[in-house]
Order: sequence, then structure tokens, then C-alpha cells
Amino acid sequence: MLSRVATPSTCLAKRTFTTSLAFRTGPKIPTDEEAPPAVAPLARSNPLIGSVPPSPPPADSTAEPTTESKSSHAYDASKPFSLDIASIIANKSSAFGTELVSDPIARPQIRAKPVTGRTVFIKDRVTKTTGPTPMVALRVLNRIIREDQVKNKFHSQKFHERKGLKKKRLRSQRWRSRFKHGFKATVSRVMELKKQGW
Repeated sequence: MLSRVATPSTCLAKRTFTTSLAFRTGPKIPTDEEAPPAVAPLARSNPLIGSVPPSPPPADSTAEPTTESKSSHAYDASKPFSLDIASIIANKSSAFGTELVSDPIARPQIRAKPVTGRTVFIKDRVTKTTGPTPMVALRVLNRIIREDQVKNKFHSQKFHERKGLKKKRLRSQRWRSRFKHGFKATVSRVMELKKQGW
């Protein structure tokens, strides 16, 4: 029991550190008795890089890589570089101007205007809004005017129409148009069945 109790002499003793090499506070100064070595010892210049500094390349091999680097790389960091933005923009704009066709007939025909009113275009085929010739286009325009009842609207808009009469007229026009559409569909179906032999 008494052997486990620490004695004051062992607790208060100072710890000592020893190394295999002598501790040096500065560079070693050679004495007269020591002769300088024939080969200089390798000195550690940077502990992160290594103990040996890189050896310089031979004189013959230094000239060849420089010529190869100049020929293979377009960018050389040793030369001063200046970026002229105005010249780049001018070159782009001049190149864009030369790409455009100067002849207006060779340019594509683009109609950017909105279609207003009753417009009929002159094109190769006949549709609801196109015609191959000006005469056919005028006939298409007359048909559009007749279907829209422009003449009747022009006459009716000359005079004032009170609200109740307008509602009655519009209701009657809607009923008449619906009856006309349905009657035409019925007649076409009857004609089709008659052709089939019914």
C-alpha cells in the first residue's frame, strides 16, 4: 500500500528531453582545424519543396523548348497584351454589313404590317384571303364584302336604333343564320342519301 503512494521526490522531478543530434541555435561556423569538404553538402532551401534545389538544364536544351513553345502556343504571357474592344465591335459590325444582300429584290419578301380591314393577298392559289391575279383577288374581295353585308350595315348605321329594337333585330338575325345553316346541312344530307338510292 505504501509503495503506490507517490513520493515528493518523483513528482517534482524535472523532465529532460534528449536528441541524437546536438541542438544548434545558428549556422555552423567551420574552424581552422576542419577542412572544407570537396563537395558542398546539400542544403535544405525549403522544407516543403525538398532538400535539393532543381538543377539548371543544359545550355543546348534551353534553346529548343523556347522555339517550340513559340510555334505551338499563340498566347505569350511575356509580351504585353492590350485588348481593344472598339476594334472588335467594328470588325463584327463591318462583317455583318457585308453579309447582308444589297439588292432589295434578292431579299426575302416579308410583310410585317398587321392585316387590317379586308385584305386580299395575291398568291399562287385561291383561298378565302388570296387570289392568283388581281382580277381574281377583286372577286374574292367582293365575296367577302357580300358575306359581311357591308352595304346593309352602311345603310343601317345612317340612322339611330334604340336599344330594344337592336336586341330584337340581333335575335332575329341569329335565329335566321342558325336556321339557314341547319337547313343547308339537312338538304345536303338528303341529296347524299338520294344518290345512294334511298
